[in-house]
Amino acid sequence: MEKKDLMNEEFIIYRTGLHWIMVIYGISWGLVGICIILLLGYLSLTFGESIISTIKQYRTLLAFASIFTIIILLLLLAVLFEAISYLMDYKNSEFIITNKRIIIKKDWMGRLSLEMYLNRIESIFVYQSTLGKLLNYGTITIVGVGGTEEHFDYINKPLEFYKKILKEIESVMH
Repeated sequence: MEKKDLMNEEFIIYRTGLHWIMVIYGISWGLVGICIILLLGYLSLTFGESIISTIKQYRTLLAFASIFTIIILLLLLAVLFEAISYLMDYKNSEFIITNKRIIIKKDWMGRLSLEMYLNRIESIFVYQSTLGKLLNYGTITIVGVGGTEEHFDYINKPLEFYKKILKEIESVMH
């Protein structure tokens, strides 16, 4: 977020992003894709000639092999897309607390932008799993006036984010 995006007399108090665990998820999906490629390569080298000679004899197997190959390639593309999605979400997400509002932006394939004034926040929830506690990431749920709930997963240092919000809400109310 740039200074030009801020309102008059507004300044950034705290900024965080998604936790690096998102990169691990992306790498994991990438490794699944690599394993699929290696498995297909191994199978084609090991059984390639016998499969080709069998396929030449049986035309229906040729059609089945073509459909199977297309399905595997589509699965591989989906896995690689998922890996890239995790990495791009990590890189393009920001969670900002200013002296007047909370600004949350997630921008890659689509744009999610939430701006909520501090005096319009009803409650905030923080959830951390056991792994989240160990690695310091979690989910924040912000409930606005009227009951609107917004959930944000894998936030880096969620308790610190929560405490900063509470401190700013307190300063706005007094």
